[in-house]
Amino acid sequence: MSVDKSVKPTIMLVDDKPENLVVLEASLKKLDAKFVCFESGKEALTYLLSETGVALIFMDVQMPEMDGFETAQFIREREATKTIPIIFVTAINKDERYVFQGYESGAVDYLCKPLDMRLLRSKARVFLDLYSQRMQILEQQASLLKYERSLIRQRHNSNLAQFINGIAHNFNNLLAGVRGYGQLVQLYPDNVQMAEKAGNQIMEGVDKLTKLVKDLRNLVLSNEDDKTILDIKSELQEIIELIKSTMSSRIIFQYEIDDFNGLHINMSQSDFRASFSSLIVNAIEAVNNVDAPQIDVHAYLDKKNFVLTVTDNGKGMSDEVLSQATVPLFSTKNLVGVGMGLAQVKSFCNLQEGNLHITSNLNVGTQVTITLPV
Repeated sequence: MSVDKSVKPTIMLVDDKPENLVVLEASLKKLDAKFVCFESGKEALTYLLSETGVALIFMDVQMPEMDGFETAQFIREREATKTIPIIFVTAINKDERYVFQGYESGAVDYLCKPLDMRLLRSKARVFLDLYSQRMQILEQQASLLKYERSLIRQRHNSNLAQFINGIAHNFNNLLAGVRGYGQLVQLYPDNVQMAEKAGNQIMEGVDKLTKLVKDLRNLVLSNEDDKTILDIKSELQEIIELIKSTMSSRIIFQYEIDDFNGLHINMSQSDFRASFSSLIVNAIEAVNNVDAPQIDVHAYLDKKNFVLTVTDNGKGMSDEVLSQATVPLFSTKNLVGVGMGLAQVKSFCNLQEGNLHITSNLNVGTQVTITLPV
């Protein structure tokens, strides 16, 4: 899905009295939105059957044939429209039971005339911002899914596909936080201070999601088969930053990259990234169900070799599993963490005339060491 930033979000106004529609639209016209006006609930529902992009609905309660409550219930019953915020505006039915009925029918607010137009615009602006942010998130989610599918097609048997699934899982965690702040605004629409704070948190979440999708795109498009001269330190830092942006805050993640004095190695960039990412993703999965989970990464030079270690305090592997861990297509449902991706890592090390060494103990953890000649 692609969001056309030139298309303004739509505010729907529903009132059986044309003069009320004129006043309401005039009060909100300074907002960056398109307005559609209807004099009945049936007209509004007909419009919603074929049109999208409605960010907010202001609706009168007392209307002939189909009142605002009934119209709102129909809107909430449709999957495509159930998330559109509805604000009731009425000059009558100020009784508490009518207000309660309004919220029961799915409204996010119930305003009684005379209206404070400044407050009205402020509420509308908050919901327009939420709509815009939600569209950005949906676009990023679609983009992530597109690249995930592309990657799986290119590397069907690669652990890099497993890495992308891990990224998608953490992406959803970030998305849940953004949705949570959006729900706070809907629950407390009168709290302008909370709305501003939630808006800031949502934008921060959107920025993180944007960076994640950008980094993921770079990772996918850099899938080159030929070897090239790589700046090892820069490659490691780029991958680590990508992983850190999606990692659970429960995990203590520590890394140390020695000063390599501009070390460059001739290797496949895509294979190096896939191998290192596999080790980190395996470690994340290994510590998933342990208390005080911790992962340590250390990269350094030992004489004429580049050495990279990834250590976790996860559940570890038995001797039997460890003996088969680098066998192609080997897997076990009981294994948490390091798995079939190690076959790819071993293949990469062999191509570089290097070495892969694994030590692991049950309920203690695992350490994987890659050694490559410089």
